[in-house]
Amino acid sequence: MTVIQWHDGLLMAYAAMSVLVFVVLQFFIKASYGRHDTEDRAWWWGPGVPTRVAWVIMEAPSSIGFAVIYFLGDNAWQPVPLLLFALWQGHYFQRSFIYPFKRSVKPGDKTPLLLPLIALFTNFGISFLNAMVVFAAKLKAYATRSAPDQRP
Repeated sequence: MTVIQWHDGLLMAYAAMSVLVFVVLQFFIKASYGRHDTEDRAWWWGPGVPTRVAWVIMEAPSSIGFAVIYFLGDNAWQPVPLLLFALWQGHYFQRSFIYPFKRSVKPGDKTPLLLPLIALFTNFGISFLNAMVVFAAKLKAYATRSAPDQRP
């Protein structure tokens, strides 16, 4: 598979999964974390992990995954992509590695393990999608080729 096929397939999969997850969480189950967590949560949510650790696990791919994919791209050292990279990292580095340790958490607060694991893979995929669209010349060429020319 080419990178473009990976990108398109993942984009379609995320679009379909978002509809499925919305329906399931609206009508069938409640995500068992934060104020929705209960002592009698289903076993399949997994054991509880410290909330700060869970937050880092969930959000780290947004910073690290994006950086790895970005520097594999064709435009990594050009000024405008570097500026966009810096803006992304400024937000997601803070969200991943600073915020979890500044927020107030009840002592002993736990998050079910399944939630950060799902978010880890979801955020890595979203980082891949964003990094490829913004920074990969091959994907840009693909996108511009598929759009009809509207010039007179």
